[in-house]
Amino acid sequence: MRASTQPLYATQAIQPPRQGRAACLLLGIMLLTTFTLLLTVALFLRALPSRGEVPAAREVRPPPAEIRHVALNIDGVGSSFETALRNPLDILNAAAVAVDKSDKIWVNGAWARLEALPAWTVPASEISIRRAIPIRLVVDSAESTISSAAATVGEALAAAGITLDAADAVSPPLASPLDAATSIQITRAVPLELLLDGVLVEARSSASTVAEALAELEVPLFGMDYALPAGETALQRAMRIEIVRVIEETQVQTETIERGLRYQPDAALELDQRRVLQAGADGLRELPSRVRYENGEEISREAGEPILIKAPQDRIIAYGTKIVPGTVPSPEGPLTYWRRLCVYATRYNPTSNGGNTNTSTGARLQKGVIAAKPQLIPYYSKVYVPGYGRGEILDTGGGLRSTLYWIDLGYSDHDYVQGAGYTYVYLLGAPPADIDYLLPAWAPFSSRPGGCG
Repeated sequence: MRASTQPLYATQAIQPPRQGRAACLLLGIMLLTTFTLLLTVALFLRALPSRGEVPAAREVRPPPAEIRHVALNIDGVGSSFETALRNPLDILNAAAVAVDKSDKIWVNGAWARLEALPAWTVPASEISIRRAIPIRLVVDSAESTISSAAATVGEALAAAGITLDAADAVSPPLASPLDAATSIQITRAVPLELLLDGVLVEARSSASTVAEALAELEVPLFGMDYALPAGETALQRAMRIEIVRVIEETQVQTETIERGLRYQPDAALELDQRRVLQAGADGLRELPSRVRYENGEEISREAGEPILIKAPQDRIIAYGTKIVPGTVPSPEGPLTYWRRLCVYATRYNPTSNGGNTNTSTGARLQKGVIAAKPQLIPYYSKVYVPGYGRGEILDTGGGLRSTLYWIDLGYSDHDYVQGAGYTYVYLLGAPPADIDYLLPAWAPFSSRPGGCG
């Protein structure tokens, strides 16, 4: 048999060894990796811009966003809005909610300014808006309108840049809620001076009247205190208000009530004799007065009704009415008299009387004419004076004298005898029908010792 000339693998597959297959696989992987790396580098180099070239913008399509529920609250009215948007301004625009810069906005509970919303990075899940409303504002007498989304009066004024003094009056109060019907009234405080207990104090008040200003400044008026000017006076700038402190008190003075003096006739007692029946005693009373003080100075004093503490007792003196006639010796013999008085006797004549010879009864001045006070010895009384003789009361003593018990013995110029001194004068004859039983009390002449010997 002849051997064939064809190769062996032409008719039978030759199986390479196992180690050769592994090497071939590894080589293939290396070639594929190298090709992938070269392709990546080529693509990267191609993507790099040439020097000075700006790359063209490419539209980046984000992956589909998640649809979320965003809570909207507009002026207290809540709603829900479904959106895939995250920015609060985008969400409001998508929900057709217009926002003004005067509106107040909260995102996720945090206050946010309108101009800050485009750059807001935190996804909005809750958006609240309080719309700005027009508010009537009256400052003193000037009226205007402000737009505010504030919650209270105080916040609205602060947002409008309106500053307040501590004494300014605001109505309604600062903490009051704001709504479309709110009208804010501001009364600016005015400076004033307060004179209180002697101290001048500078203050400010927004009150309308003096009384309201004092209440606002917590200046109390006690009892009868009052203000100058009066409380109903309209308050004015730079006004001075004086507080007048008023005190009224009752003062009591004790006064002695002098005892009275009473005379009563006593038929058993001789004429011109006296006897004390009751010594008497002074009384006592209280005199209350209502005294008013203003700022420490006495303004008035009003006397009240006296209060009797002890009643006075009168001094009672009995005077005699029993007439006991007597006799007095005289050059012509004993003379009967019904009354005897001790007097101070002086003498006068026409020369000492300025040449005047007239008397008060019309009688001519001469010896026997005697002057006396009629309330002591009545006119035309017949009298006897020892050392002078008989006479008649035909004149009255001139001028004021220190005692009623004084007589002037009349003379003519040719028989005038000087002299003066105490003596008795005797009232002669029968007693008259109209006797004055109670003559004035006896008193001496000036400081001379009295008495008749």
